[in-house]
Amino acid sequence: MKKQHIYEAAAELIASNGFAKVSVQDIADKAGVSPATIYNYFGTKEQLHADMLEFWVNEQIVAYEEILASNRPYPEKVKAIMLMESRNVKAILPEASLPSLPLLPEGSEDRLQSFFVRLADEGQAEGYMDRSLTDVLLLRYFRMYMSELRHISTSGSQAEQEAAVDQLLHLFFYGLMGQTAIKAADSDRG
Repeated sequence: MKKQHIYEAAAELIASNGFAKVSVQDIADKAGVSPATIYNYFGTKEQLHADMLEFWVNEQIVAYEEILASNRPYPEKVKAIMLMESRNVKAILPEASLPSLPLLPEGSEDRLQSFFVRLADEGQAEGYMDRSLTDVLLLRYFRMYMSELRHISTSGSQAEQEAAVDQLLHLFFYGLMGQTAIKAADSDRG
């Protein structure tokens, strides 16, 4: 519980001020512990950051899994996950520009890939994605869209970000042609 308090304090301070500007003392004060406690648990501020990211990524994967397991229609699941990812990227984005700090903890990329493969499998099973596409290609497609979320998450209000995610989702499911054009092309071929 104490570690979680420290993670939360560190995440909030780092997200608002950047890693370099936050001291162990700042984190300790915010978490209500002594700096010695932080050093005893983590050794260094860098290790605290790495452990905090790992904890945070695991929490996000659990949240994504809950969405995937829900009874929502598939497009709503994807939208909820993309909105969460947009907010998540915003929370860690300032750290992405620091070359000495990893964007994701070791092993997290594999867990995220595994999740997105299951998300794609469900999309294929429900007919939202072409069944002939490979997991490798689908992962690239997801990455492309998740990468774009970095830009969405850094500008505009919450409502503007959600509108941008809606447009991105439209592109995600229908491409540049749009749903109406795809249906028309399908009926012309049929």
